[in-house]
Amino acid sequence: MPALPFLRSEIRQTTHRDGDDLLSAGLGLAGLRGNLVEAADPAAPTAAELRRRAIQQNWRGIVDLSPTGGFGQTYGAVPDVPGRELQAFAALSGARQPHRLLAQIPDHFDPQRRCLVVSPVSGSRGVYGAIGVGGAWGLPKGCAVVYTDKGAGTGFFDLASQEGVALDGRRARRGETALEFDPGPGPQGFESSWPGVAFKH
Repeated sequence: MPALPFLRSEIRQTTHRDGDDLLSAGLGLAGLRGNLVEAADPAAPTAAELRRRAIQQNWRGIVDLSPTGGFGQTYGAVPDVPGRELQAFAALSGARQPHRLLAQIPDHFDPQRRCLVVSPVSGSRGVYGAIGVGGAWGLPKGCAVVYTDKGAGTGFFDLASQEGVALDGRRARRGETALEFDPGPGPQGFESSWPGVAFKH
């Protein structure tokens, strides 16, 4: 596959089956409604744990999952949808910071009857911000669903440790891999004199 000039990272591909899936990270409706997912080691969460929590929080942030909200009874469902995810950072020409792209391709996607849903997230949500809308509609129907955070995802950069958010969601140091947000080096001594966290948006 030829290199795409707008990409700012590798394309990361992951498979989600057997207790994991595209729509709810294996949580189902009960798990989405349940307590927030916690990492086995809060100081070093795995990429899978971060993904599961992001999906849970983004469902709860955009869909009323309460028992009286009607979801799962009057409308909507959270079926198990196994498949693959592909993620990358990309940037428009002249952009200082990248945006995140995510494609979810269900196993029952039919190349002979292709269906594609493009679902930019609302507001300042991360890339899973529209999963309860575009994903919930398209994935069970066998559609591939593509999301973007539009460059408005928060990102973060720890000025003291020089760490930001890598493509898999974990922390990584500047220069080691592509980051969601890197404000660039500040004036000499700035990070040590003003330790803190910088946000993209």
